[in-house]
Amino acid sequence: MKVSQLKKLIREAVKSVLLETEIKIGSKVKHIPSGDVFTVDKINPTYYLAKNVNGWRQVRIQKSDVEPYIEPSNKLSEKDQIAAVEKNSLSIQYIKNPSEAVQLAAVKRDGPAIQFIKNPSEKVQLAAIKEDPKSIKYIKNPSEKVQLVAVKEKPMGPWAIEYIKNPSEAVQLAAVEQVGGSIQYIKNPSEAVQLAAVRKNSYLIQFIKNPTEKVKQLAKSKWSADDEAQDYHTFGKHKI
Repeated sequence: MKVSQLKKLIREAVKSVLLETEIKIGSKVKHIPSGDVFTVDKINPTYYLAKNVNGWRQVRIQKSDVEPYIEPSNKLSEKDQIAAVEKNSLSIQYIKNPSEAVQLAAVKRDGPAIQFIKNPSEKVQLAAIKEDPKSIKYIKNPSEKVQLVAVKEKPMGPWAIEYIKNPSEAVQLAAVEQVGGSIQYIKNPSEAVQLAAVRKNSYLIQFIKNPTEKVKQLAKSKWSADDEAQDYHTFGKHKI
C-alpha cells in the first residue's frame, strides 16, 4: 500500500469518528463544494447559519453540503486522537507526541502499533504484549519484566521468545516450561533450559545443538513415556 493511500485510509478513519459526533452550535464544518471552513452559529432543519473562520461573514449553508471539519492530527483533542486510534491504530504514526493515554488506546487495539511509538513507557509496552506477545519484536531493549510477561502470555506467548535478543535464563525457562517446542528459537540454551524442554518431551532434543550428556540420558530414559518420540530412535541428529 502506498503512503498516500495509507494516509487517506487513516484520514477516513478519523472522519468516520467525527461523523458520529453530532454537529452543534460552535462546531467547525467544512463546506464540501468550496473547501472553506465555517463555525456553526444557528441550526435549522435543512441548513446551518455559519461564519467563516475569520468570523466576519455569516452565510447560509445546506446541511447536505457540509461535513465535520477534521483538524490536523496535532490539533485534535486527546479525546479525538483516542477515538481515531481506536478506529484505526495506524493513525498514531501521524499524531505528533501522543499522550500515554493515546498510546495505550492504540496498542490495546493492536499491539504491533507500538512500532510507531517513540520511547514507549513500560506501561505501554506491557499493554502491547498483552494484546499480542509478538509485539515485543518492536520494543527496543525490553526489560526482563516485559520479556517474562510476553512469554507467559497464553496461548502464543512462549513463541514470542523468537523475537527476544539474548533472553535471560529465567525468560528461557518461562517459555519452555509452558511450550517445550519454543526451545528451537533459543540460541545456546543452558543445561537447565535443555532439561526443562526434554522433560516436556524427549523428542525436543532434536532442536538442541550439542545437548549435554545429562540431557541425552534424560531423553533416553523417557523413550517409553513419550510415544510421540518412539519413532525417532536417533532423535534426529543426536545418537543417544
